[in-house]
Amino acid sequence: MDGYIVSLLIFFVIYCIISEGQNIITGYAGQPVLCLMALAGIGAYTTALIAKEGSLFWLSLVLSSIFAGIIGGLLGLLTVRLKEDYLAVASIGVNFILISIWLFTPYFGGFTGITGIGSPELFGYKLKGTSFLVLASILLLILTLIKIKIVNSKLGLAFKAIRDDEVAAKSCGVDVPRVKVYAIIIGSIYAAIGGSLFASYMTAIHPYNFHFVHSVEIFVLPLIGGPGTIIGPFVGTAIFVAIPEIFRFITTIRVLVLSLLLIIVVLFYPYGLFGHGSYFRKQLDNLLLIIRRGSKL
Repeated sequence: MDGYIVSLLIFFVIYCIISEGQNIITGYAGQPVLCLMALAGIGAYTTALIAKEGSLFWLSLVLSSIFAGIIGGLLGLLTVRLKEDYLAVASIGVNFILISIWLFTPYFGGFTGITGIGSPELFGYKLKGTSFLVLASILLLILTLIKIKIVNSKLGLAFKAIRDDEVAAKSCGVDVPRVKVYAIIIGSIYAAIGGSLFASYMTAIHPYNFHFVHSVEIFVLPLIGGPGTIIGPFVGTAIFVAIPEIFRFITTIRVLVLSLLLIIVVLFYPYGLFGHGSYFRKQLDNLLLIIRRGSKL
């Protein structure tokens, strides 16, 4: 497979993983957390510091998930009483705090970042290019299946209840603060796994790879595709990756097209292109219904 296409697909898979984490926090639990790319940076920096040798990638993947889960849990505990705009502002502050730590601490490479990160190894074989894409795709598949299991569980129902009406959820016996913290922890773990893959693929990272601007991009992806849906992060990420490449020779136009698309989706598809109740979702549901009927014949 062409190296350029492989690279695009790898970035698509990585951003899908991080976007799924954002979807759990915002799309399902309704918490407007705007620092997920910084949480992905925790995974990236953990991998960068540990996995100088590719064989240590697997250890760094586990540790980065643990560290990000702890930071996400602390964020959840500190902001558990905050709602909507206040939570968003607090999470933005967390993003800038983490960036500042990475920028001004020599241990994390400071302004030069960290280079020389090893590629993942499996049975002594270095995973690069197509083999790395296979690894990332397998992880995406596993994480997607786990997410489906979560959102269809009692915890997933609690997420949706809080998103739809926090007061009603509390009156029905949902432990709202605890469920909010769980959502942020799970989303943080997803982000860290994506960040770990990003670091090992790029073999070098810089604090600005995880700047607030990129957290906004990640926040927007499920909103475009359809928040609170399985397909939403995939659609949003596909658009996010494809549009810049289509207009890659005209930087101004590609930014303009992406911005206009976001405005159109917000104005005319408030639940995303494939969100519940959207036109495209109805057409997709009709198509699936026809396929099911056909399979019974």
